[in-house]
Amino acid sequence: MSIGLSVDYVVHVAHAFEHEEGTPEQRIKAALHGATHACIGWSVLKGGGSTFLGVVALAGADSEIFRTFFKMLFSTVLLGLLAGLVLFPACVIFVGKWITPKLLEKTPAGVAQADAVAKPAAAAEPPALQAQLERY
Repeated sequence: MSIGLSVDYVVHVAHAFEHEEGTPEQRIKAALHGATHACIGWSVLKGGGSTFLGVVALAGADSEIFRTFFKMLFSTVLLGLLAGLVLFPACVIFVGKWITPKLLEKTPAGVAQADAVAKPAAAAEPPALQAQLERY
């Protein structure tokens, strides 16, 4: 359970970093602060906060096992947030130049995914649905 919680925060930031463009510094800043797509930094912080709020009642329990479980979860969330929001962004600035943005990767047909994403959504709709949309 601890491994899952700790990795979760880093994976969310890594996924957002992977889908941004620019230099590694620009990409991690955009991933954390939401310059273009999503503000994953606040979402990760809120996730850690809600997990803490969910287990804070265990801190005042009479049973030693519940207090120990609270200490374990609290330290896991705190260290996971530290790894996801501080350590990973610092490390990815140095190795980020080798991580290709997903928008720039080539598909098997050789077409950039950014071009495929830029196509209008109406082209993928069935003709009957297009006709109904055109009436309105």
